[in-house]
Amino acid sequence: MRVLLLVTIILIHAACNNTGSNSEEKNLDHEATAMPPTNSNWQLVKRFTFEDCTPYGISNFDRNIVVSDTRGNRIVFFDTLDHSIFLDLERARPGFIKIRRSTLLTPSMKMDSIYAFKGKGFMALENFAPMNHPTGVDGYRIDHWAFVDNGNNRVLFQNALKGIQHIFGKAKGSDFRLSDPQNVLIIDDLIYVVDSGNRRIQIFGEDGQFHGSINNGDNWIYPTGISNEVDTLYVSDAEANRIDLFTIQGKYLESITTGIDGPTDLNYYQGKLFVANNNDKTISIFKEVD
Repeated sequence: MRVLLLVTIILIHAACNNTGSNSEEKNLDHEATAMPPTNSNWQLVKRFTFEDCTPYGISNFDRNIVVSDTRGNRIVFFDTLDHSIFLDLERARPGFIKIRRSTLLTPSMKMDSIYAFKGKGFMALENFAPMNHPTGVDGYRIDHWAFVDNGNNRVLFQNALKGIQHIFGKAKGSDFRLSDPQNVLIIDDLIYVVDSGNRRIQIFGEDGQFHGSINNGDNWIYPTGISNEVDTLYVSDAEANRIDLFTIQGKYLESITTGIDGPTDLNYYQGKLFVANNNDKTISIFKEVD
């Protein structure tokens, strides 16, 4: 009980990390120009090893890192100061997690549900269509969210306050089709979907329309991780062992290719970039330098 109360207190003080800005360029279809990989603007400041945990998804609050261990059927809360695990939660095959406004959002690929955690146990979130093998989630509230319904190659989106419900990925046309989608990010009124099987990011709007895509040529093999900091987008590809940075309009900025090993997910938080390295069971922390 004392542990749960502590987590509740910590989560109450957590800030929502999804503070994007409106994109002036709504219609885009940008293929990034191939650039030499570089770490010139990013410095690896810390790297933590998890001997009994294989990080897959990652999020943050306060001084703590939260990782999903899909193979171990668990979610681990990790203190970056004393390198201790202070909470270990059982959850069947958790996918790409996010902490939004004091709430941990967790897809369970085995239970075909999305769960919310606030320190007093998991609560299954209601959705308007059955899901198969959900892998990713993002949301502002429990009634304003995007769920990646991986097994059905689609994304479910709802904003109850506006009376909006959409299903992305099933419309006709190659620009609307999704193949093995893994993750999702909401930035204002745009929904960024990691369309892993098609090696691209597809962008949809709350209006239900397709707003463009971000491609990275042959540099991507199987992108999965996505995060943002205001107008910068971060995408990780564990198979290609790289992290690529873009503007949210899709213009290529730079890449990180060292200090990582199979980056399945990443999260920009309080001036640092946290990366889940699935291959060597580590967390890399980068900061931008001038």
